[in-house]
Amino acid sequence: MKPYGTRASNVNKHPGDILKADQRKRRTAEEMKAVRKEEAAAQQVRASEEKAKLERKAQLLHELAAIEAETVSAEEARLQPSVPQSATANLQVILPVLARHSQP
Repeated sequence: MKPYGTRASNVNKHPGDILKADQRKRRTAEEMKAVRKEEAAAQQVRASEEKAKLERKAQLLHELAAIEAETVSAEEARLQPSVPQSATANLQVILPVLARHSQP
């Protein structure tokens, strides 16, 4: 019996090299640190952009609420009946008289 081993025709052949070509090479620890640092910086940028967007939305909502309040108050003032000048003059005369009569 022959001892098991590599055939003479396969000594210089590497059939597994085909599979190795498809595999991704692993990154070194330094490369991973750099990648993580870049990802953290990108995440910070995204977070600051998101915060700026939220602040801008809040500012716009605040401005919109102020405009709506101003519009509503102007609309209410326009819809309220105005007091005629003669009525105000009458009140100026009547109020002191009422004040004198209501005192004991």
